[in-house]
Amino acid sequence: MEVGEILNTKKPKDKRKGKERETEDKIIIPYLRDFLGYDTDLMRKAVPIKFGRMTKYADLVFYNIVDDIKKPYLVVESKAPGEKLDTDQAESYAQGFNAPFFVVTDGEIWKFFKTGKEGRKSSEALKTEVHPVKILGSLKLAKMESIEEAKRVIRYCHDVIWNEKSTIPEDALKELTKFLIAKIIDEQEVNEHEKEEYDFRIKKTTENIIDLKKRIDRLLKEAKKRDADLFVDENPEITLKPYSVIKIVQRLQDYSLSSTDKVEILGELYQELLLNTYTDKIKGQRFTPRNVVDFMVELINPSLSETVLDPACGTGGFLVSTLRHIKKEIDESFKSGDISNPSTEFRKYAKDKLYGTDIEKTVIQLAKANMLMNGDGHTNLLVHDGLYDTPDNKIIQDVVKKNKGFDIILTNPPFGGTKLNPEILYHYTLGSDGKSQIMQILFIERCVNLLKNGGKLAIVLPDGILSNSSLKNVRDFIMDKMIIKAVISLPVITFKPYGANVKTSIVFLQKKKYPNEEQKDVIMAEVANIGYSVTGKPEKEKDLPKIVEDIKNLGGIKW
Repeated sequence: MEVGEILNTKKPKDKRKGKERETEDKIIIPYLRDFLGYDTDLMRKAVPIKFGRMTKYADLVFYNIVDDIKKPYLVVESKAPGEKLDTDQAESYAQGFNAPFFVVTDGEIWKFFKTGKEGRKSSEALKTEVHPVKILGSLKLAKMESIEEAKRVIRYCHDVIWNEKSTIPEDALKELTKFLIAKIIDEQEVNEHEKEEYDFRIKKTTENIIDLKKRIDRLLKEAKKRDADLFVDENPEITLKPYSVIKIVQRLQDYSLSSTDKVEILGELYQELLLNTYTDKIKGQRFTPRNVVDFMVELINPSLSETVLDPACGTGGFLVSTLRHIKKEIDESFKSGDISNPSTEFRKYAKDKLYGTDIEKTVIQLAKANMLMNGDGHTNLLVHDGLYDTPDNKIIQDVVKKNKGFDIILTNPPFGGTKLNPEILYHYTLGSDGKSQIMQILFIERCVNLLKNGGKLAIVLPDGILSNSSLKNVRDFIMDKMIIKAVISLPVITFKPYGANVKTSIVFLQKKKYPNEEQKDVIMAEVANIGYSVTGKPEKEKDLPKIVEDIKNLGGIKW
């Protein structure tokens, strides 16, 4: 037997001498698992690796968790018994993955190597097996390191659900959301030392699917206990078939959703799924295109100290974009030494500074999930009509009372619709005759009332409110209470891909600091190219980033 060759004497040879896959499943994996101690939860089959334009696949890769990051540890090149072992190919894979060890085997002969870094045939043949690195304490989970990795994982889970619930796309996303929330709660319970082991995982090869499902359903009930509005169902539970549950848990269990950059990775992907799933009411009435949202947030420029409200928050787009904006500020402060613990600062901001309301319960549930995936802040999202106060929106009233109003309001009130309740209209100067009023007009006054003096407002409004002669009283009200800072005219196609055909503008306003504060020059801009076609297909020409740059070159909006 040559150096580096180890005869497997601990496990009988497979007398059937099946093909490569059978050898892998029946001999190689059991040997690595049962005799060398490798964790198959940290194993992946047929792992792609690129060599130039060519993609090849490593048979098996075992991983270690290092500093919360999943890193390749052992690459396995499997062959059928008696087939020639391809050391060169295994070495190239291990070097490509930057794995410290690799093994080539046919189930009978095992050749272990320490991966060389000097090119081909630089690896060192070993005389003993390579054992996995043991981790003390609770099993560590890996971050999703990129949006591409997150897409592979989350879309795989979504596809598993879709294959079972293909007739109703909304159900597929809701079921996926349950799994993601259960996973987050599971990690929180371990991190908060409420338990030592994770429940969202297959704990043994003979796992009883009923026990696994019970554990996940318990996590969902715990989430419901923490936030009653997170699910429609009184007793939320997984509704998939056992095989689907196993596939999803296996795919998610090694990852930490808590450690993954939720703003840049998980949240980005979840927002994409929201957009691709909801096509009617939520898009047309509750959805603002991402580029418009980011444009408004960029120019209103929220800071760590400022409270932010969206009284018609839909699925939470403005609040999520604000989180992204604030994360950049926190990261810069950390680099400069002004902040010592960016994660703590981020969680504190999400918990204490962001607020939203929406009248539709289903929409708020999606907004809460969206915020959870983007770093939390979901606790201040309420199922409530944003146009009036009741005991149910006490947390909103408390902010107004404590701080004399919100610092910032970002909103896109639902297009169309009128408010008919005279008891509500009675409290509005713009309540017309007390019989009915366009809701967007009422939202203008509501925003004014919820802002502190000097507070900032960015709002999407139909051009009719800004130009119709019959609505001059609305414009007079705005001029009396607010300073107009900028008006950005949007093309008519802006909301067409999302089910609404309304010509709109973004209006940036500041509540007067004192009654006779004078109106100064207003920044005006017209968007010709919104960045996508009438069908939503992306286009190269995008005016919004250019307008942001032009305004910043002028010194920005003077708040």
